[in-house]
Amino acid sequence: KRYMQNYPFTCIEQKVSRAIALEDDDLWGKAMNELPNYIGSDGLLRFFPGNSCTQPGLTSYVLSIANEAGYEIPEDSKSKLLDGLQSFLKGQTQICSFLQGSGSLEKIAALHTLSRYNRAEADTAFAIDQDITLWPTSTLIEWYGLLRRLPEDSRRNEKLTHAKNTILSRLNFQGSVAGFSGGLEDLWWLMSSSDLSVLRLVAEALEGNDFDTDLPRIVRSAIERQKKGHWDLTIANAWGVLAVRKFAERFERERVSGETIATIAEESRSYDWDAPSDLLLNWPLTPSPLQVIHKGSGAPWLTVQSVAAIALKESKRAGYSISRKITPVETKTAGKFSLGDVLRVSLEVTSDADRSWVVISDPIPAGASILGAGLARESQLLRRGEEQQDYWDRPTFEERSFEWFRAYFEYLPKGTRQIDFTMRLNSSGLFNLPNSRVEAMYSPEMFGEMPNLPIEVLK
Repeated sequence: KRYMQNYPFTCIEQKVSRAIALEDDDLWGKAMNELPNYIGSDGLLRFFPGNSCTQPGLTSYVLSIANEAGYEIPEDSKSKLLDGLQSFLKGQTQICSFLQGSGSLEKIAALHTLSRYNRAEADTAFAIDQDITLWPTSTLIEWYGLLRRLPEDSRRNEKLTHAKNTILSRLNFQGSVAGFSGGLEDLWWLMSSSDLSVLRLVAEALEGNDFDTDLPRIVRSAIERQKKGHWDLTIANAWGVLAVRKFAERFERERVSGETIATIAEESRSYDWDAPSDLLLNWPLTPSPLQVIHKGSGAPWLTVQSVAAIALKESKRAGYSISRKITPVETKTAGKFSLGDVLRVSLEVTSDADRSWVVISDPIPAGASILGAGLARESQLLRRGEEQQDYWDRPTFEERSFEWFRAYFEYLPKGTRQIDFTMRLNSSGLFNLPNSRVEAMYSPEMFGEMPNLPIEVLK
């Protein structure tokens, strides 16, 4: 949960996913209060408020995860979203997208979602081209879930058996970790991944008994797929929490309560299951065994993780590179930074491949302000000289906080891009800055990161 607590990005998918993964009713309430700002005139959701494209896949996700979690979406918003998906299925919605060819796959996702609300029609589902051997596994699992929720008849039963057998034929165990083979890889523009597919299969399999023989191995594999205590995507972490909880409710009936006590060397800490919080122990000075005792009911799962703050000393490149240049716009003293100075930051990002939903993050010193909020004519004058982009190269959404400048791109093609912002230094002192980073949010293995030198601001 630490990963989701500290997750920095803020589109509506991530707000919803964090609320689900953290099982936080307050976060869910805030997301639902903001939800109308993300609904387009076509009844579909967009990732950010404003003029960005609406997305049937995003709409399907929010409705499906709410249904799976048992969380309520306000009736007015829910009605608009369900109507929007039905209009999309009827071809009444103009979808703006950089990527073509995923329409039929998004229709399966939409039908699967509508089936959760008893609004899917069998004739509409069976009219879709159904060479399911060509589908990515994520779509195949949604198809299986859709068929399970349709009324029983001979057509439905035959297709359900075929879907189950196709999933089983792709299921592949390598040691304790399950994956899928023999089909298309999960497609990044569908906000999917192998982690997510395994977790979605767990959630669907627990609704029936088609996968009971393999289910314990699949669940164990889902846990084993975690890296650094979390799954790869925010969506996967939301589905993962629900899938593991559903498995526990079915096979581990006794509620976990009481306290769990962990001891290493001379230090001991307890975890109260009625008031959960982090259980952190200091690293021992000499090799020491870790002892964990549970006093109470149930059989809790234990994950052990070592955490250390290690400064980045040189740039890292994994599909992206990022560089940073600071140019004075207004300064008191040449070659130094002083209180009130205005600086232009230029970020150059190089990508090795096309990806959707890429975010560039750059920190600013404490107390500094990013110009461009439109509050004064002065900011417009000082921003003259920023790199101007044509419509298709502009960020879909910019976040200008007191800590970060963030630029979100719905689609960032292969190549090099530059983006500028202008800031004013409002506080003096020596400021250490976090790393600048570029990341593909739905392919998090693709990122670039660079360390920043401290900035000294004189009075």
